[in-house]
Amino acid sequence: MRYAFLLYALTIFSLCEVKKCLYLTKTFIDFINKNQSSWRAGKFFLENVTSRNFVHRYHRPVLNVGNEVRVKDCYLEDLHIPDSFDARKEWPHCADVIGNIRDQGSCSSCWAFSSTGVMTDRLCIQSEGEVKFQFSPQDILSCCENCSNSTYGCAVGGSSDRAWRYWTESGIVSGGDYDSYQGCVFYQESEFYLKTKSPCMKSCNNPHYKISYAEDKHFGSDYYQVKPAEKCIQAEIMSNGPVEAIFALYEDFYYYKDGVYTYTIGGLVSAHTVKIIGWGVENGNPYWLAANSWNCNWGQLKGFFKIRRGVDECGIEQYVLAGTARLKTKTSSSSPWLLVALVSAGIVIAVMAIALFVKKKSMESVINYFRLKS
Repeated sequence: MRYAFLLYALTIFSLCEVKKCLYLTKTFIDFINKNQSSWRAGKFFLENVTSRNFVHRYHRPVLNVGNEVRVKDCYLEDLHIPDSFDARKEWPHCADVIGNIRDQGSCSSCWAFSSTGVMTDRLCIQSEGEVKFQFSPQDILSCCENCSNSTYGCAVGGSSDRAWRYWTESGIVSGGDYDSYQGCVFYQESEFYLKTKSPCMKSCNNPHYKISYAEDKHFGSDYYQVKPAEKCIQAEIMSNGPVEAIFALYEDFYYYKDGVYTYTIGGLVSAHTVKIIGWGVENGNPYWLAANSWNCNWGQLKGFFKIRRGVDECGIEQYVLAGTARLKTKTSSSSPWLLVALVSAGIVIAVMAIALFVKKKSMESVINYFRLKS
């Protein structure tokens, strides 16, 4: 029963048809705002976007969660957990990376965006800001065969834990958002607009990128589940950086504006994954601070949101994933010349040694000659 809420989210469809269930009306928003005071609802999309188009943009994903992931030990002794924490402030040299809000478009690829987002943050943190390598959701979406359905991966979602495993076993290349031309494999039109999964090409789709697909691969050394307890999740974030969390997504969450989200009204739409970067307290309400992947125009926090902490709101504290990046060995650009210099020096020393040896032998021959003469 540990993951009952997630199994429910994985197996059921919407409680009724989208056009009947998804209320993008003033009445629905007013109901949310009048029946609780923790958060505010609003409308954050263009007027010409219909309710059907909006829910199809973030179509319900099937997020497969397994029990095979190792649960990391949690040590809290002598650990002081502050009332508030923000990974962007804790690691300012990685603030731009951690604070980056991405856009999954029409594809149910939140699992790919949240997992690669945490991988990106942790690599930056581990390298002390020296490596700002943006892992590609497109690469893992297209090439991780076990992560999602090979045909319908964009419509039914994928597996976060298998994405982490793929990172450690196969590596992931760099890649930015749709039309960004950033990194080796940036997000494609077929996923962003057409909700179809692109084939795995194992080559860079960015013609301006100078590093090959194979050379661009970066790997993880380990991945694990964080113990499902508030303080253990906090300790993990404080020590190593943001984490990926899965929670049950209800209809009212689409209209989050600001405040601390708690489920209020609406049917279960799906399971959803996000990146938790910190926590705090607002008007007496403890919360997790998380980054969504619905672009920075969603909500008034520019893509971020707050959700109630400490009570496993919508199951957000049940299945939390993270990992450790594998840092590449540093190589100096001058190392080839250094090698040449060392080899040359060795040759010079050898030649000098041979010359001294020959000279010594010659002197001994001269001395022996005069000894014989005398």
